[in-house]
Amino acid sequence: MLISKTRSSIWARSARARPWPSFWIPGRTTVSGIVLPKTESMAQVRHAAQTNIPIIPIVETAQGVLHLAEIAATPGVQRLAFGSLDYSLDLAMTPDTEGADLVLDHARVQMLLHGRVAGLGQPLYGVFPGIQDTAGLRAAAIRARDMGFGGLLCIHPTQVPVVHEAFLPPLADLEWAREVVRAHRDNGLAAFKLDGKMIDAPVIARARRLLVRYGHLVKITPERLAALEEQFRKRGLYLVMGARFVVVLRQLNGLIAGSAGMPFHRFLAANVVGALAWTAVWGAGPYLAADVFVPFWHWLRG
Repeated sequence: MLISKTRSSIWARSARARPWPSFWIPGRTTVSGIVLPKTESMAQVRHAAQTNIPIIPIVETAQGVLHLAEIAATPGVQRLAFGSLDYSLDLAMTPDTEGADLVLDHARVQMLLHGRVAGLGQPLYGVFPGIQDTAGLRAAAIRARDMGFGGLLCIHPTQVPVVHEAFLPPLADLEWAREVVRAHRDNGLAAFKLDGKMIDAPVIARARRLLVRYGHLVKITPERLAALEEQFRKRGLYLVMGARFVVVLRQLNGLIAGSAGMPFHRFLAANVVGALAWTAVWGAGPYLAADVFVPFWHWLRG
């Protein structure tokens, strides 16, 4: 059994078919989910589902790809994952060739389609074997993101920050999304022109999805995003000034203020005031507090 731990959850990967271990870990009642390798049938997933925790089946054989529909539809499955290395071995591919990439992409598309039809989370792309090839890993992660995958399996801790960065929406796309959402809110039209291009319902939906996708990385749901936009319209100046003191809001306040249509000169003024207040509190504050802290420290030491 292998354990994968993040800040918020622990997932266990086990190759054991029977019996399933209890997955008890000292300090925690249970793990958050099971990563099920070599998944080839609904029966395997149902067996793992007896633990009553989410499952991520890794599909890495021809048999598994042919049974993707039933695997994805099995209760308890959170999302699918692709084991590209074992799949290449199973089909006797020549690694890192155009032909192999074509066959692998066919399986990846099947995972995207079946996962979407089953209402699962975006699937995981698979692993990138080059531990020290940061550029190659980043390119693979960006390709996975562009294809519609929700993540990439990592085989070494050093790969994690590279993948996280690659899956962030590009800043240019976020700027575009902000302009689309703001223009749609201002004109109220179902279709309009922006920067010489037609904007209609699917494009507006994609723009909002980009904003929500970025917010998801810091636990911002669509409902929270809408609520924040409404708050910015009502109390924008105060929120921008106070955002300096809140970690998540400090990063998002410009994005949300822009999508809420806050005039730039007001945003800039509020940001300057907030920055000055933050500097005063965390700069001058501790400095002045030293006059109180030092005598108190001497008193504690007797």
